[in-house]
Amino acid sequence: MSAQLIVLIALFSQMFGAPALNGLATWYDHGTVTRSGEPFVWSAPTCAVDASLWDMLAGRTVLVLSENGQVTTWRVNDSGHLSEAGGFRRRSPGPGYGATDLGDPSALRVVLDVPRDTFRMISPDGETIRVWVWVR
Repeated sequence: MSAQLIVLIALFSQMFGAPALNGLATWYDHGTVTRSGEPFVWSAPTCAVDASLWDMLAGRTVLVLSENGQVTTWRVNDSGHLSEAGGFRRRSPGPGYGATDLGDPSALRVVLDVPRDTFRMISPDGETIRVWVWVR
């Protein structure tokens, strides 16, 4: 972890408290309607969370810090069974869902699933990326 990233995590934690979530973000490019009833838009600044977090996060804005130092805000408008997607290896051999590895104890859980074009804001190469998330 870079010194810049450590400083950003510390700064955000001082301003907003401890991150509510941390793990991985990935992208999706399917669907027509989100759980909130809004149309699915590939370039919208929105994200999905695991269905178990829907009641807590629906409609909320989250501040996302990625492992490469990119910061963005997204609104939670969708959910899925991300916990059932399993652990995702960082730098998986393909974009999006890539290769899962349920047996790898170092694998992180997916915490955000983001429309593909929006995801490129924090991961220009489209690879699954580690994130820290604060709820605003």
